[in-house]
Amino acid sequence: MVANWGLFYYMTDPQLYQIHHLGGVGDIMMTPTYKRITNGECQFNWEPSERFQDAAFKRIKSDPAGYLSRCLRQMIFVWTYIPGSKENAIRAPGLFLLGRLVMLTFYFLVFFGAVRVWRCYPLFVLLLWGYALYTAVILFPVCTESRYLIPAYLGLSPLSMMGAARLLDT
Repeated sequence: MVANWGLFYYMTDPQLYQIHHLGGVGDIMMTPTYKRITNGECQFNWEPSERFQDAAFKRIKSDPAGYLSRCLRQMIFVWTYIPGSKENAIRAPGLFLLGRLVMLTFYFLVFFGAVRVWRCYPLFVLLLWGYALYTAVILFPVCTESRYLIPAYLGLSPLSMMGAARLLDT
């Protein structure tokens, strides 16, 4: 998944991670660090990409705990908000928190659906949960967005429907 070494590097730099977390890549492009590493080139070009990669690995070696904590924070953050609503975290925090509640409800229903389906189709549950776990592990050593989780959400949706059915049956 790390084809964009810039996003990988942002996870290793606390300042750039914070800028990305609150704003986005556009805000990072204005920083002196970004300009120094890219040297005026597109970050996807070979040389800037290699510079991002080298710098990222050096930072991980110097602060592995910080990098892992940012990865965990990013993973939790991205899995708990509705895709496309990140801007609401600053502009409309109440609406953003409501969206997070909706996502937590979705996972609650997924859990109950998985328990219900597990008795008859454990392989089905393992495949859906496995895909979601695979997605989480592959995507989140880098700064990414919740839109990349949409296939995992779609995969988990049958379990959420079964969870809702189970709760409505009782």
